[in-house]
Amino acid sequence: FQFRRIELVFNGEINERIAWGVKVDPAKRLTVAAGAVNQRTNILQDAFVTYKFNPRWALEVGQQKIPVGLEGLQSSAQLDTVERALFMTGNRNAGLGFGDVRDTGLQLKGKHKTWDVTLGLLNDSGESQNASDNNDQKDVAGRFVFRPEGIPGLQIGASGLTGGTTLAPGGPSLTRDRLGAELLYKRKGWTLKSEYMTGTDQAAAGGPDFDRVGWYVHLGKQINPKWEAIARYDTWDPDETGKVGGVNPEEKDTIL
Repeated sequence: FQFRRIELVFNGEINERIAWGVKVDPAKRLTVAAGAVNQRTNILQDAFVTYKFNPRWALEVGQQKIPVGLEGLQSSAQLDTVERALFMTGNRNAGLGFGDVRDTGLQLKGKHKTWDVTLGLLNDSGESQNASDNNDQKDVAGRFVFRPEGIPGLQIGASGLTGGTTLAPGGPSLTRDRLGAELLYKRKGWTLKSEYMTGTDQAAAGGPDFDRVGWYVHLGKQINPKWEAIARYDTWDPDETGKVGGVNPEEKDTIL
């Protein structure tokens, strides 16, 4: 038996405009290899302060999830399946920011009845979580979600990130780009959910770029308050062009 996750969440309000949040996971054990921290093993998850301009707009400063993807921003308690999509879980130890990763920076968030928007200025794309930034370059990320008033239960969105990272102080800047689309439709016990995410990661030491793509289609039907039937097809290719390594690392999962 093993505890994979023990998340302890603390939050509060200093006054009507300023709030704060901290999340830690003592089930994690910080690991370091060749002088590099495995970002997935950081005990500190979230640590941020929120300033509320008004009920619709807020600025959050600190460490939290980057605004990329749909399932990556959902709590593990809200997931329909045991794991998130493969493009978020397939390279957990590689520090790849395709969702469900955290970094430090500023995030401006807006909420409305028919839309949500998040704009972020971050140290990196999830590769320097809970660590000092070792370069001057910043990443820009954003997510926009639209809910048409005429179609109850429908939500469509897009998200992306552009920037780079430096694996070592003074080293070259390596490109990190992501672009994705999402759809969620819930109506009369039915759930249709899908995401598509693509990205480019420049390799170190002048190697070729990694062109990556992942997507899934998820269908669910609530049978009664306690039971739901789901079907899901999920695929992730971390090296779509096959230029790196000479092997096909693509993974495809079917879930019933």
